[in-house]
Amino acid sequence: MNGKISRNLLFNILIFAILLLARGNANSFWDAIQTGQHDVIRNHTDIVFQILLCLNVAFFLKELVNFFYLKKFAARGEAPPKLIKDLLIILIFFADVFYIFSIVLHQPLTGIWITSGTLTLVLGFALRNIILDLFSGIAVNIEKPYQIGDWIEIHQRFAVNSMIGQITNISWRATHICTEENTNVVIPNSLMTTMVVTTNYWHRSKATRFQVMVTLDFSIPAVRVKRILMAGTLEAMKENGFVKENPPQVLIENTDDRGVVYKVRYWITPWHPISPSAAKDKVFSSIFKHLDAAGLSLANPKEDVYHYNMPPRQLDPDKILDRSKLLSQIEIFTILTPEETEQLSKKIFRHTYSTGQCVVNQGEKGSSMFVIFEGLLEVMVSDGETIVTVATLAPSDYFGEMSLLTGENRSATIRCLSDSVVYEIKQNEFTELIYKRDEIVEQIAFKIEERRLSNLQLIQEEKDHLKMKPSHEFRITTLINKIRQFFIIPSSDAVPKGSPNHGLKKVIS
Repeated sequence: MNGKISRNLLFNILIFAILLLARGNANSFWDAIQTGQHDVIRNHTDIVFQILLCLNVAFFLKELVNFFYLKKFAARGEAPPKLIKDLLIILIFFADVFYIFSIVLHQPLTGIWITSGTLTLVLGFALRNIILDLFSGIAVNIEKPYQIGDWIEIHQRFAVNSMIGQITNISWRATHICTEENTNVVIPNSLMTTMVVTTNYWHRSKATRFQVMVTLDFSIPAVRVKRILMAGTLEAMKENGFVKENPPQVLIENTDDRGVVYKVRYWITPWHPISPSAAKDKVFSSIFKHLDAAGLSLANPKEDVYHYNMPPRQLDPDKILDRSKLLSQIEIFTILTPEETEQLSKKIFRHTYSTGQCVVNQGEKGSSMFVIFEGLLEVMVSDGETIVTVATLAPSDYFGEMSLLTGENRSATIRCLSDSVVYEIKQNEFTELIYKRDEIVEQIAFKIEERRLSNLQLIQEEKDHLKMKPSHEFRITTLINKIRQFFIIPSSDAVPKGSPNHGLKKVIS
């Protein structure tokens, strides 16, 4: 586009030079003739050349405005509004016309001003709405409350409904908006400045803060709720489009007849690439997942009348029965009977960690595993030179099972991304379960191997290093024997009943 304008500028300069040269030659020709009859023709010819030169200058200035106007907005990375540019070009041609009439043609401008004033008055009454739109458009282009490319929300005064869309054009009379439904809406400029309230999401920067409200029961400690909501929001912010540089906030907004209202704030770059509704869906989905894992539910209306026992509003991890329900949700413990789960829940230890604290460190010795009940943690692995975050852990996830079952050193560093609550299961507490029911070893080994294969499929390591890895059956059998040796349990030839590898013989004694 700039190249085309540059060619037009050079073309206008060339035409101007040709006209000057032609005018000089024409004057020389008529001077050589020197006759009275030809003086009239000479004067008319000279006037024609002057008019052509004036028009050429006007076109040159028009191309000059286009060039600098586009260059200015291109440097900003913005789409240039046409209205201001069109007004400048109209002013240039008006000035050129008045110059031709007054200087070239020596005509008085009084009659023109009177005629134009009368005509303007008549047109003003007839086209008052269009003129109002025009001047409103000029005001918008000067003040720039919004511009082409911005995403805005329009609220009609005293109305509940609103409209969200991206501005595609600001013309002489109207503003064109492409809505989220991909429909084009045209709103007169006068209405945009007088009848609606406009929220510009992109005015200062594309990063915009949004919020959602969550109401929970009065009986739940606020510290615990904030911890769970923060962890859920942080997990949602792993998605593309969230502004990770701006940390989320969890605040108590108010109380109502149902409970305590919590406000969750987060930042996104709206529609670039995620829309506010999609971001809200991700935040709510993650928060509900964390609440469910913690055994909490949203507050119920207090007007309900119960003729029977009140339904449980929350699970308390400090109570053995509730702790057993939470423990039974963990994948690795689904093989335990309710009695075994209750027995284990009596002997696990609760730990509370602050944001940034490490639960375990890579390479250190350990003989316990951890189960996450509340919070969000990250898994970091170091190769001696660099530290890489390989995964995040949410409620119902667990880690350290290899240290508990085989005594291996910690294979990764686990750090808290938010305030977290984890429960530790030590070797002594797990030994009694294994001695009572020997097949637990095989079933847990099978679960761990399933988890390993699932992770390998996610990162495609199974495909890339298939030839370098032992067989699935060999790994399960090796793991079973390592657990037996660690807990000093007599070896067994069996593999978990019901598994695809049932009947596999012992490989390592």
